[in-house]
Amino acid sequence: MPKPTTQRPPQDRASNTLGQSAGLFGEPPTSDKSGNQPIHHIRHGAVTASIWRQETAKGPMFNVTFQRSYRDKDSDTWKTSTSFGRQNLLVLSLVAARAYEWINGQKANRSAEPQEPVRPF
Repeated sequence: MPKPTTQRPPQDRASNTLGQSAGLFGEPPTSDKSGNQPIHHIRHGAVTASIWRQETAKGPMFNVTFQRSYRDKDSDTWKTSTSFGRQNLLVLSLVAARAYEWINGQKANRSAEPQEPVRPF
């Protein structure tokens, strides 16, 4: 695996601070094999959290995937990795904490919505 460089990624539509971005470095978000898209991105520097929503019988469930961007020195293109070095771990923990807060906010918003009354059998 190529060693990441210290060069900053392009700043097309992605934010260099905490918050959501339209996609990693201006690219559309990646999708899984079923065609689902992440519902939210949180990015700080080269580390991004993608938050996925899954509907279950007990309500929505959220999962988070993390990726790190780096510039491939051979092809001079931006690539992503799910491997993190020592220098990325504190940023990873910060992005994970922000993802946790965002998911808890979604649960709080859902509990504030009016619920249908439960009908006895």
